[in-house]
Amino acid sequence: MIRMPRSARARWTAAELALGAKPVLALWYAGCMVLGGGCLYTAPVWTEAVNKPPIIIRPEGTDDVPHPIVLFADLPVVVVAADPDDDPLFFLWEGPDGEIDSHERQEGEITTSTAIVRYDPELDGQIIDVLVVDQSPAYNDTLVSFLVEIP
Repeated sequence: MIRMPRSARARWTAAELALGAKPVLALWYAGCMVLGGGCLYTAPVWTEAVNKPPIIIRPEGTDDVPHPIVLFADLPVVVVAADPDDDPLFFLWEGPDGEIDSHERQEGEITTSTAIVRYDPELDGQIIDVLVVDQSPAYNDTLVSFLVEIP
């Protein structure tokens, strides 16, 4: 057992700790924030906003599998999308022969893009891709694919 001399007293009393600890602690956290190193047990004051990609409303289904379209004649094909961050959307339609003209219409937060796929027996089994891009600085995109079937 270790004995302390009677003249020695605890360096800080509870009252001194309660009054003196708060300014020291505040200075510690302020120093950590100013120097940019961060401190243990502190959470960041702000978080960077993450821009999300467009959400495809129509056609429904999985993104990995092309959506089948059956052509008997010229057919309007529609993609409906919305952006969770309310960014304007741009639609780029690409077929086997290049870009396909489309028309967009926006109603509130939802944008609809329609393109006419012309009947051509050589399109059987071909893929038509629609790239939906938001106009944020991040230019997030979502791809929609269609598989052309001609009976």
